[in-house]
Amino acid sequence: RLSDHQNILILDFGREGQSTYRTIRKFLPDRTVYIADRNENLINDKQLTNDRKVVLKLGQNYLEHLAQYDSIIKTLGISLKDHPNLAEDPRILLN
Repeated sequence: RLSDHQNILILDFGREGQSTYRTIRKFLPDRTVYIADRNENLINDKQLTNDRKVVLKLGQNYLEHLAQYDSIIKTLGISLKDHPNLAEDPRILLN
C-alpha cells in the first residue's frame, strides 16, 4: 500500500512500467512519480513530458540514489539476478 507521503520510483519504463505509471496516475493523480530507466530517449516521451509531476532519472547511472525513495516498483525489465543489491532491498515492490 502506498501512502501519501512516500516517494515512489518506477524502476524501468517498459510495458509494465508504463502500466504502473497509468495506474498510479489513475489513483494518485497529484503524486510526484519518479521514473528510472537506462533509455535516455524517454526525455522525448510526450506522456511524460506533459506530466509536471514526473521526475526522470535516465541514462547509465539510473540506478544511483535509490536510497532516496520510500517505495521502488521494479518491473520485469530489470533482472534481480543482475542486481543482487535490489533483490535484498525491502522497499522493492515487484510488478
